[in-house]
Amino acid sequence: MAYNPATSPEVNVQVLAPIPTALTLVSNKSQVSPNQEFQLSGILTRTDTGAPIVGAVISYQEYVGGVWTTFTAGITDPSGYYIQIITKSAVGNYRFRTMFEGSALIAGAVSPEVNVALAEPATWQVYVLPVVGVIAAIGVIWYLARRKH
Repeated sequence: MAYNPATSPEVNVQVLAPIPTALTLVSNKSQVSPNQEFQLSGILTRTDTGAPIVGAVISYQEYVGGVWTTFTAGITDPSGYYIQIITKSAVGNYRFRTMFEGSALIAGAVSPEVNVALAEPATWQVYVLPVVGVIAAIGVIWYLARRKH
């Protein structure tokens, strides 16, 4: 059996670039006390149209020992918004960022870093003189002022 060569018609394939994205991140507090809650939140949008990206998985990362480590994840809402409440117990400076891994159709994005400092609250000591002591001090001042005249 003999085979005859054949050619197929030309097919043009257009490969589209992934949709470009932008990821923001803010903290509602820049300094907190140990075990005090703070929020990390942001918005994931298309950079070409500004439209929100809905239902995207956002990874929350902390910079620990020279490595970005994911500690939790969240999902964007219909506005592209995401939020996570965080609590830390150890005093120190913490660096956070968020990341969207993207897909074949939507480009990934990494947010700017946000820093949150955890410090022991300042302790204030108030010393109150007893009322009797204040009255006595006023009496002494009055006496000395009258004596000079």
